[in-house]
Amino acid sequence: MTHRFSKFSPKKIFSVLRQVKIPIIVKLFCSFLILVVPVFLLTLHIIEVAKSEVKSQITNSKIEQVHFYMMSLEDEIQRIMSLQKQYMNDHDLQKLSSLGSNLSEYERTEIINRIYQKLDVLKNSSAYIEGIEVKIPSINRSISPTKYINDYQMDDYSIGNSNGVMIRDGELFINMSYSPSIYTPLYIIEIQLSIEYLQQSLNQFTVNGGAILFHPDLQISTSENNPISKKLVHTFTENKSSPEEKLSLSSMELNDKNYWIINGQSTLLNASLVVYLLEDSMVGTMNEYRVFFWLLCGTTIFITLLFSYIIYLFIHKPIKTLVHSFKKVEKGEFDFKINSIFNDEFNYIYNGFNRMTTNLKRLIHETYIQKLHLYQAELRQLQAQINPHFLYNSFFILHRMIKYKHEEAATFSKHLGHYFKYITRNANQEVTLEEEYQHMMSYLEIQQVRFSNRLEVSIGPLDETFKPIKVPRLILQPIVENAFEHGLKDKVSNAKLSIYCTMQMNRFSICIEDNGDITEERVKELSSSLTSDQRETTGLLNVHRRLQMNFGDDSGITFARGQYHGLKVMINIPLKGEMDNV
Repeated sequence: MTHRFSKFSPKKIFSVLRQVKIPIIVKLFCSFLILVVPVFLLTLHIIEVAKSEVKSQITNSKIEQVHFYMMSLEDEIQRIMSLQKQYMNDHDLQKLSSLGSNLSEYERTEIINRIYQKLDVLKNSSAYIEGIEVKIPSINRSISPTKYINDYQMDDYSIGNSNGVMIRDGELFINMSYSPSIYTPLYIIEIQLSIEYLQQSLNQFTVNGGAILFHPDLQISTSENNPISKKLVHTFTENKSSPEEKLSLSSMELNDKNYWIINGQSTLLNASLVVYLLEDSMVGTMNEYRVFFWLLCGTTIFITLLFSYIIYLFIHKPIKTLVHSFKKVEKGEFDFKINSIFNDEFNYIYNGFNRMTTNLKRLIHETYIQKLHLYQAELRQLQAQINPHFLYNSFFILHRMIKYKHEEAATFSKHLGHYFKYITRNANQEVTLEEEYQHMMSYLEIQQVRFSNRLEVSIGPLDETFKPIKVPRLILQPIVENAFEHGLKDKVSNAKLSIYCTMQMNRFSICIEDNGDITEERVKELSSSLTSDQRETTGLLNVHRRLQMNFGDDSGITFARGQYHGLKVMINIPLKGEMDNV
């Protein structure tokens, strides 16, 4: 485990970061941001702590409010039940229920009127009471302040449902029966609770949400057909473990909004009370503080960017200018100067850079001129190195032709004249590839006469596209001459020389190949001689250097063994862009 974590040690991470190329302005911005991040985090922590405290106080207040409501509701129900219990021992009720059939009409009416007055007083004692009804099975009558006397059949109700809180036909009742025996009760006092008033009492929770008082057979909500209420009722109905009697607080997402849910159980009513409060409305003020926090973050980041940009103008931009200037120098551009707007340390650095580029340009120019003069001297040396044997043999052949073949002598002398005119010309150091090719052809015409029947020459055509290319003078004839002197000199018969052009990618090559005897070791020696610092300059090395001076390091001469197992010399010229811009 220690070995695995050692791969990500701070030292290695710092080493990796040092290798990554990051602009200075990004480093400055990140540095400032790292400095202010602790302040942001501390501010955010303070806001969260304050929000948590406010939330706790609000929730406690709401829980106390709900608790007070439930206590008040249950106290009122208990008070009503207590009054109801007192009326159970009423003398008139007992007399009417037990002796009702034996009483005269006048006595019965008098008793009913007194009962009516008492029931009316009980009804007006609480706003939660919608109506009161006394049911007397013995006389099959019921007495109510609103209905007065009605017919009543005992079969309509069972004795088992005649005590406590009950729900019937969507209404809430408190029933209490007087039963001296286990059989039919003498009378039942039934108090109907006001659903409308219960709903009005729940409206105190509608400021930031709503409330539901529900029983499996009855639901009282602050707003009818509310999808949130229906969803909560469904949730708590599906949850078989009913809420505890003690109030509890939870959070729930309803319709993409967060709500606080306060719920509890009323054992007296056998009903659940659920109060839901929109969280954003309860802590809206604290959310504004969060907005202020993000505004502070944005302002700080903007100030950091502005400060970083100011530093960029005074420090990073001058450094960037200096870096771009160095890149120009790397490309070989020296004809420029950099100037500083301010007279500061960068002005001193810029002046030193300008002096350096001026001196560097002068040194490069001097080195270039010196090298150019050296190559020109080598070219003149190459021009002066006319092989005497070649000259003697040419005049001897010309003598024989004049003696025996006058027409061929004229052609031979023409080629010989072109050859020496091209060799001795010093005016132009560069010629077209077509002219260089024609000079090589003149040289080959002379050599074919010299070697007569023992030489077979194969020359490929020069494509019209490459004829206008400007090349240094004498790059083909020295290579062909080298083939005669070192490859075909000792061939008494079947000497072969092949000259052809190839094009691969963006490189044009002229291949000169003979069938002389050469080994792989000798080919490697010739290749290494082109890169060595030898003082003696050969014709091949001179051609190679002048090609590289004109066309760059991608050009020059390369050696290989050819298809005739002799030496294959390739003159390579890279083509960049248009054919006239090599």
